[in-house]
Amino acid sequence: MQLSEIMRAIRSLTRQQIEEVLAEWDRISRERFLEIHQVHPAQKYWISRNGKIYDAKAILVRAVRTSSPLFADLKATAFNGNEFTVAQPLRELGFTVDEFNRQPKYWWVNQNQTFSEEVGGGFMW
Repeated sequence: MQLSEIMRAIRSLTRQQIEEVLAEWDRISRERFLEIHQVHPAQKYWISRNGKIYDAKAILVRAVRTSSPLFADLKATAFNGNEFTVAQPLRELGFTVDEFNRQPKYWWVNQNQTFSEEVGGGFMW
């Protein structure tokens, strides 16, 4: 799947679709949401809403997956979570998106891994 297709899907999301995913998060908890939907904890952006925070990219990935059967198997690593792909689209829908810097608790080196696998998989900050 091309990044351009993913971005079209992200840009076509509505506020209501994001709100539905946020409601699911609230019902089942952060830990369960990340586990069920096989998405990683936020590395850079949170959605702030009603005194709660949500992992922005995880929310977007879930919303895109439910937007069309074509994206049902979208992997969280299919696109990077940056200003253009995550923060800007959510802000345009009226959400408050905060940037943060996560300090790693541990550091390790995985041999035979590429930069894309490490960063895209959420293993390298």
